[in-house]
Amino acid sequence: RLEDLARRTKGALPGFGARALSNIVWGVARLQGAWAPELAEAVLEVSAGKLREFGPLDLSILLWSSASLLLRPQRQFLAEVSRACERGIGGFRAQNVSNALWAYATLSEAPQASVLRALELRAAAVLPELSPQHMSNSLWAFAKMAHAPQAELLEGVAAQARLMSRHFTPQNIANILWAYSTFGHRLPLVFLRSMEGEV
Repeated sequence: RLEDLARRTKGALPGFGARALSNIVWGVARLQGAWAPELAEAVLEVSAGKLREFGPLDLSILLWSSASLLLRPQRQFLAEVSRACERGIGGFRAQNVSNALWAYATLSEAPQASVLRALELRAAAVLPELSPQHMSNSLWAFAKMAHAPQAELLEGVAAQARLMSRHFTPQNIANILWAYSTFGHRLPLVFLRSMEGEV
């Protein structure tokens, strides 16, 4: 039974490395069992002492899983995760950036301004890799955390989104329009026209 497996896993957590811990908490978040929050919280507790072992993927999974399970990680833990994200920002891929931003916004725990700025710059750097969902989630998260990105990212996303317009869902489009409106940044008319047939 999953409950029995969760109990056995919890006892073995101190012996696991970063990738195993992040894989466990990701699986727990996906399964969403009644036992999930307790095991996930135990993973976060063990992970707190091993954050220097965590790479970008592992860090983003910790954040995403915490938000998906509606956990309330201690602020000290989130601060340490944020510092780890800032140290390793150069290794973040598009999904890592998007997941981290979405998680911070969902948890209503915006990181320090320097961390948000680092995530913003990294989003701009990996712009060609951003999928419609990544763009939508990232901009929604920035707007929810009242962090207005620089024009470079906003204009870059608008240009990239226009090229991918047929892959956007109505929800993606709604999130992007709401975010740009929140930022007070006018979208190019060519972008709006490209999205007309997708809504």
